Formats: sequence, structure tokens, C-alpha cells
Amino acid sequence: MTHIDAWSSEIQHRIKTILAAIEGSKEWGRMMGLSEAQLSSFTAEYDQMLEELYTDDLQLAHLLDEADLVIGAKGPSADMKGAPLSLVASLIDMTRREVNGVVRAISSARGKRMPKAYEPAFVGLARGSIYIGVNAPEGGEGIFPDDPMLKAVKTAMQSIKVVSKLVAEESDIDTIAAIVPDPAVRDAALKAVQNLSPNGRSGVDQVIIGGSATEIGGTISDGTAVLTKNSRTSARDMSKKPRKESETGEFKGEVREIDLDSRRFELRRISGLDESISIRCVYPDKFVKTAHKWLDQFITVSGIYERDSEGFPRLMHVETVRVEKPTHKQPKLLN
Repeated sequence: MTHIDAWSSEIQHRIKTILAAIEGSKEWGRMMGLSEAQLSSFTAEYDQMLEELYTDDLQLAHLLDEADLVIGAKGPSADMKGAPLSLVASLIDMTRREVNGVVRAISSARGKRMPKAYEPAFVGLARGSIYIGVNAPEGGEGIFPDDPMLKAVKTAMQSIKVVSKLVAEESDIDTIAAIVPDPAVRDAALKAVQNLSPNGRSGVDQVIIGGSATEIGGTISDGTAVLTKNSRTSARDMSKKPRKESETGEFKGEVREIDLDSRRFELRRISGLDESISIRCVYPDKFVKTAHKWLDQFITVSGIYERDSEGFPRLMHVETVRVEKPTHKQPKLLN
């Protein structure tokens, strides 16, 4: 489905088909002399199907057509009529957090932050299981449609959708890289897919990712992706391994932002590079106990890194870290 209102049109077609079937059945029943009560019983199954289409499917179809990004949860705890409020709130908060995470990866090369005015805009909820829809903000006072940050929010949602679909289809990292070539954005999108996928502990068996059809990397992102526990493992494994095209190198810069949960930090003010450039760094388990000490410190990192299409280093899998202390002592090398 690649045209406007494709989902809604499909549901409307199904509704018309069922209405025609109901009318045909009633006409046949009258010819056979059935009473109105018998006719109602005869078409009860059709009536139930029609009610579900109107109350659940059509509402979801409108959301999929109108929202840039739709995220749904399915499982024992995700019935819209009885789901805990905490689960609904958690799904909304997770959507905001993961979209913002990819936005930061997109905009970090320009030194941008994420003001409130650029946060995703809530579109609505759909029944059945829990589905929420969000859109890129339309801007506000002093914010124009071609604002780079607005474009970053839109691209972030597109990246999450297309990477979700590729992970669900068990595509390899090279296929994903061909569509999302920026290494830092690709890593952030894979991390978002990992975090959005079910963990097997919250009563959610599947997470559905969809939204209005968009184009990214020359590929149309449409339809929906179904993420499972296996998707969580696949996304995590892909984000841990450098690609074959990677290089080995060393960079010195300042750690201004670190995520201890995802084991990633941004290296900025890098020696020899423009101040607007940053490198997204992924560090291994051996640094878990010391990583928090790097914040606001100048460090030298070495490892395997990837460049973006402009030739700038954007993503590094860290192997060693050396903290540069403001003394004349020889820095200590951590292995």
C-alpha cells in the first residue's frame, strides 16, 4: 500500500462486501419465508464481523494512514479493553524515547539538541490490541517546514519503520546499510528496534510497527512489521558487530553524553575534525564498571569505525580507552 488512505480504503471495501453479503442473505431468507428473527440469527456472524471492522479495524486503518509511525502491542496484557494504564503509558514513553534517540544520532553531526518543540506529536489510539500513532511536529513560531530538526524527526520515524521491517524479514546488516547508510543512524535505529521488541516479561508477545507509506534510501516503507523476542536478539547481535568495510583507527575527544544502559556515548570536540562532528561509540562489557567516569572527560579511543557518505567517522566499536588527565603523568591504557 503506497497511496494515501490505502488502509482505510481496504477496510471500506471489506465493509461494503459484508454489507452486500448481508443484504443477499436476507433477500434469500425472505424468498424462503424466514421470519425477521430467523433472518437476524442467519446474519449474526456477518453482523459481528461488521462490528469489529467498524470499531477496531477501521480505527486502526485511519491511524496507519494518518500517522508517520504506529506502534502496537499484542499479547495477554495488551487488550485495549483491559490493559493496565501503565502499559499504555510505557508504550507512549518508549515511542518518544526511541524516536528521540534516533533524532539525536541524525542531528549530532550538526551539534543540534532536541527541544520540546520538536518532539513527536501524538495522533491517537486504536482499539483491539493497543496501537498508538505519532507524527513529526508541524513546527511552530519561528520553526519553518524545511527546518533540519523537523526533517530529522521525520527521518527518525522512517528509519525505525524500515529497519523494523528488515529485521523482521531477517535481512542482513549489509541490506540494512544499503538503505540506511549513515552508520550512527543505522545503529540508533537497530537499538530502537531492539528496545521496542518484546522482552518476554511484560505480557506482550508481539510489537507491530507501521504507519503511512514513506520513502527512505530509495525504498518504499509500507505495510507493517511484526517484532518478536527473536527480533530483539537479531537487532542486538547486528548492532554489536562492525561491518567488513570498517577501518581501524584512534580518536581523541570529549565525552559529553553517555547512555550506560545501551553502552554508547558521543565523542565530541574531536582532535583534527570540525567541532560539529561527533562519533557514536559502542563499548564492550569490559568497560561497564568504568564507563561512567568518562563523562565530561577527554579520552582517546581506538577500535573499528565506519564513515558516513561524506567520509567522516560516525560509528566506532571501541576496543581501548585512554583517559587524558590534565597532568604531566603518562595516561593509563585500559584494555
